Amino acid sequence: MKKINAYFYTQGKFGKRFRETVDTNNEYLYSRGHYPTKIKEEDLPEDYIEFRSRVIWYMIGYLKTSGVVDMDYKALKINHLFKDDYLYISYKEKLIKIIDN
Repeated sequence: MKKINAYFYTQGKFGKRFRETVDTNNEYLYSRGHYPTKIKEEDLPEDYIEFRSRVIWYMIGYLKTSGVVDMDYKALKINHLFKDDYLYISYKEKLIKIIDN
């Protein structure tokens, strides 16, 4: 049985330079975008969903949906609808919300 314990996995690895991705055609996933595994997409349990985000540099990722304790959404009305928004997810404790002026 494979050890699946990261909150997200990616199809590809974050590179050393800003917004660089490498090894995106590898059949094995990377834990947290950095650490190689022997886990494939089909090995993930049903509580992982596929997502795409600029935050993971346009790679495909898989996010664990079970065990979420708190979430917060921050809309940034800079240029495009939803493009620069953030979704904060905590699996351990309630998020501390900071109100900025």
